[in-house]
Amino acid sequence: MDDKPAKILLIEDNPADARFVREILKESSFLRFKLVHRVRLEEALKCLREASFDVLLLDLSLPDSHGIDSFNIICTQDQTVPIIVLTGLNDEELAIKLVRAGAQDYLVKGQFDNNLLTRSIRYAIERKKAEEELQKHRDHLEMLVEERTAELTRLNEQLQSLSSQLLTSQEKERKRVAQELHDSVGQTLSALKYSVESALNQASKEVSVKFAQSIESLIPKIQYAVEEVDKIGKGLRPSVLDDLGIIATFSWFCREFEETYSDIQVKRKITLKEADVPDSLKVVIYRILQESLNNTAKHSKADLVGISLKKTDSTIEFSIKDNGNGFDVVNTLLPENNKCGLGLISMLKRAELSGGSLVIHSDKERGTAIQVSWPV
Repeated sequence: MDDKPAKILLIEDNPADARFVREILKESSFLRFKLVHRVRLEEALKCLREASFDVLLLDLSLPDSHGIDSFNIICTQDQTVPIIVLTGLNDEELAIKLVRAGAQDYLVKGQFDNNLLTRSIRYAIERKKAEEELQKHRDHLEMLVEERTAELTRLNEQLQSLSSQLLTSQEKERKRVAQELHDSVGQTLSALKYSVESALNQASKEVSVKFAQSIESLIPKIQYAVEEVDKIGKGLRPSVLDDLGIIATFSWFCREFEETYSDIQVKRKITLKEADVPDSLKVVIYRILQESLNNTAKHSKADLVGISLKKTDSTIEFSIKDNGNGFDVVNTLLPENNKCGLGLISMLKRAELSGGSLVIHSDKERGTAIQVSWPV
């Protein structure tokens, strides 16, 4: 302990007992103290309101309070001051209750001396100091955790915003490139094909058959290039999505998919209206559809895919289910398997950034089901 006198509040209605406590404390060479004595609990509570004390010595039998109630009343007013109970009752059960309730010690009158009382007071004060110091560290750690949590939340919000902006920019760039391919490259190739065909039709008879055949062989190649450019453009951003909407895009994409993968049947059920789907969700739904069906074709070995798009109350629900080989969802989404799970992560992120939630269920015997929902 430091050299500062310990401020002790003694609550004792028996003058002899109060005098005894004061006298034995004076005998201590290890404890400097300032003792304040009060007879009634009400007077003691007033003292506690007006000043702070290092330790409180409490007699359980007071004129205005009795037993454990005295202890509880003091704790209700001041939970910081350590309390040592002084009583004439050698009641082990009561002692345990009081210690469990927070009392620092339980001393029976007539059974303690200078050394025991002094030690009990010193230990109570030091324990209280240690508790206060520990609480300071806890409060500091909690403050640090709150600060770090707030910082992580802020960074996560920034990351979410950047991810959303990146996807938006990506879609804009896809749309721009698709438009350029259609308007510039595609039209140029179409014009070239027309020019070659016109030149052949208008060519004089003097043109050799071999030369005409050589020029004519370019026509299917140019046609193939036109079709490839159109295919690439639609893959980047189908114009039907912007021109006709998500329902028409669903029908178009499923037909294209079945033509490309003739061994996979696609059953679709769309029960909502175009106006039910916000514009901001249309490209998200299309990208999830595109990624899901591409994954089905590449990995599942399914021959049947069911697609549903509906609105229930204030929620848009989109689901895709195949009957192919399922996979381990958790393992696929692990960071070390990021190449395998990149498409799944992309779908999850698109759903999250658009305010929705995406759940994947997969079983090796029953196939894979993807369910996405958005509140609207």
